[in-house]
Amino acid sequence: MSYPSTLPNPEVAPVTAEERRRFSPGLGPRESRLAQRDRQAMQRVTWMLTAAQAAIFQAWWQNDLSYGAAWFTASWTAPSGGSHVRQFVGTPAWQQVGNEQDGDAVWRVNAVVTLRGAGALSG
Repeated sequence: MSYPSTLPNPEVAPVTAEERRRFSPGLGPRESRLAQRDRQAMQRVTWMLTAAQAAIFQAWWQNDLSYGAAWFTASWTAPSGGSHVRQFVGTPAWQQVGNEQDGDAVWRVNAVVTLRGAGALSG
């Protein structure tokens, strides 16, 4: 699954080690060692979307990604560049921040995604 080309790329910021621990499930020593080998990173992402873009994003997140559970490819800024496989951590937070000239809402969508190494998903 790929990020929709009709949507703008989000602003991207890294998640600190402290924040990552809060987002990660409590793992025992054995699982922690396995998780560390995966070399996953986390990013905080923010979109500013028009009402039309917000509808596309919400449909993609709910239907295509099964409420954010599925992995997807996107070429947003990443430490090593290129296209990477990502997955949402939790539900994005939506906030109406204004209106367009035609009266439609403008939305800020904040989320955290797990970023895995370079690659592409089939499907």
